[in-house]
Amino acid sequence: MKTHVTPEVLAKILPEMKTNSGKPQFSTPLEQAEQEILLCRKNSIEITIPGDSDYPSELNDGSGPDFIEYLGNPEVLNNRTVTIVGSRAASKYGMDLAFKLSEILAREGFCIISGGAYGIDGAAHRGAVAAKGFSGVFLGGGILKPYPDRHIPLFKEIIKLGGVVMSFVPATFPLMPWVFLRRNRYMAQASMATVVCEAQIRSGSLSTARHAMKCSKLVFSTSDSPGCQILAGAGAMVFEEVEEIVSFLHAKKTL
Repeated sequence: MKTHVTPEVLAKILPEMKTNSGKPQFSTPLEQAEQEILLCRKNSIEITIPGDSDYPSELNDGSGPDFIEYLGNPEVLNNRTVTIVGSRAASKYGMDLAFKLSEILAREGFCIISGGAYGIDGAAHRGAVAAKGFSGVFLGGGILKPYPDRHIPLFKEIIKLGGVVMSFVPATFPLMPWVFLRRNRYMAQASMATVVCEAQIRSGSLSTARHAMKCSKLVFSTSDSPGCQILAGAGAMVFEEVEEIVSFLHAKKTL
């Protein structure tokens, strides 16, 4: 285990765990931190905080998460990374687009970041796996409560191939809207570009793209879904073929 975070440090940054009745699950923050560290050690989960050598560099600017729990290799996030997101209830066209783009970029050495959900997220992760490349799963809940359950085999394959699965809340923390929104911001912040393959007007992927724009990161979008049309109007670069994105990224001097 690499984890060297002390209970005293962790106690200051962990969100409070509560019972179903709304009462604190632990008597003190220190007790919660001690139990969290024990739980992570039992499940081979690492904990990293800003300034640690295994904390992703793009998140280490003071606005990233207070702590990260992860399985796998977070160092892949320090390479060229692209976030691919979109609707959970995606069309075949959107799924195929995400898979193809992810597969091509992974073969080119990019790490593919997404949220691990159904739809576009899953297609993006599977594309990277098909290429035997790297992928990073940014979960919207605790790492011991991965969503969705059906993607657990996919997450294990990602780790096996050298990728990473990570969370920004305690290991058994439930799914909550504010966690997803914060996770979306971290996905945008961690990558050099965000690609929205398909999105409806209320899609969470729009928040990821908007955060990317605020961070002055590249944002690409298709033009054939309502959410993507909103992004195009906000300044996202519209693409029709995945080769357009690949060529553009390779042309960037930062690469």
